[in-house]
Amino acid sequence: MRKSIFVITFIVAVGGIFKFLYYDNVRIESLIGLPETDEKIKTVMSKQGGRVEVSDYEVEILGRFRYYKYNGDGIEFLFVKGYLNTIFIYSIREDNNPSYKGSLPKGLMINDNKEVIIRKLGYPDESGGNVESKSFPGTMVPAFDVWKYDHFSLHISYNDNGDLTKLSIADIIDMDY
Repeated sequence: MRKSIFVITFIVAVGGIFKFLYYDNVRIESLIGLPETDEKIKTVMSKQGGRVEVSDYEVEILGRFRYYKYNGDGIEFLFVKGYLNTIFIYSIREDNNPSYKGSLPKGLMINDNKEVIIRKLGYPDESGGNVESKSFPGTMVPAFDVWKYDHFSLHISYNDNGDLTKLSIADIIDMDY
C-alpha cells in the first residue's frame, strides 16, 4: 500500500514538474507578433492567476488596441490590430500589486539591477530618461535602457537606485517621449 501511494505521489509530482517546464519553455519573447488567438498566447495568459482587466481602444491612424492587465501577476499584454505588440513586466509596483514571478528573456531575473543587467546583456543600444516627458508635461520619464534583437526589443526602466522596475518586450518601441 505504501509503495503504491509513493508511486502515485511521484507521478503527480513529476507531471507537475513537466507541466511547469512546458510553460517555462514557452519563451515569453517568442510570443511577440503572434495573433491574439494563438494557442501559445492563450496558454501563457491562462496561467496568470490575478484579476484581469481588459480594455479596448481605437486609434484612427493605428487601428484597434486591446490591453490585458493582470493586476495580481505583474504582467500586461498589448495587442495591436489583433497581434501581440508589447508585454509589460513589473518588478517594483507603485500600485502595491505583486511583482511578476515568471521567467524573463536573456537570463534576466526580476530582482536584477542596472549593473547586473549590463553585465548579462552588454551595453544597451539606447539609453535615456530622467527627463520630463514631451507627451505628458510635468511627468518625469524614468531612466531606461533598450536592447534590440532580431525579432524583439527589450526596454528596461529603473528607479533612482538602479533597480529594475519595468521590462517591456516589444516589436517596436517609440523612443520619442
